[in-house]
Amino acid sequence: MTIVSRKSGVLALALLAGVIGAADAPTPKVEVKVVKYAELCKVVRQHMGQVVLLDFWGLT
Repeated sequence: MTIVSRKSGVLALALLAGVIGAADAPTPKVEVKVVKYAELCKVVRQHMGQVVLLDFWGLT
């Protein structure tokens, strides 16, 4: 076995172990709130520099 194929095999096993280990990890709690626009702005500002995912609906 060559060094390249041995490294590829080790890498594949490490990736597979990571995928299997990730399945055992607990999922984080998701909190859903209905808020007014002012409160939404406040919460978004608190997470400045971080990724924030918003899902909002509007009815007119």
